[in-house]
Amino acid sequence: MGLIIDEDVRAPVARLAQPFGAEGFDEYSTSRAHLERFCSLVAPLYRSFVRV
Repeated sequence: MGLIIDEDVRAPVARLAQPFGAEGFDEYSTSRAHLERFCSLVAPLYRSFVRV
């Protein structure tokens, strides 16, 4: 069973200006897939606790 990626997270991660190399990782050893997973995991908390 895979982690469900939030569609509200996928688009902003795809627009990041951070350069990703041929292996798919940036200079901090982070990939777009890792960012999508992490942000999808914390998105419900953000939506519940952060009021702007």
